[in-house]
Amino acid sequence: MQITIDFQDENVAKKVLWFLTSLKDKGIKIIAKQDKSHEQYDAKFQNLQISSMEKTWDNNFDEAWNEL
Repeated sequence: MQITIDFQDENVAKKVLWFLTSLKDKGIKIIAKQDKSHEQYDAKFQNLQISSMEKTWDNNFDEAWNEL
């Protein structure tokens, strides 16, 4: 049986992992994975923001602001 646990609190994660590690001789195998999918979405969102801001501010209507 496999389970996936998403820890929000790193201190709780450490305690649970410590407990599970103590059970390794009972057949517990720990496969630690870090979810990095949010980093991929953060980068895409940042690019979207840059694109949107360029379209908003880099146009002919804001020449007066550019001169300031």
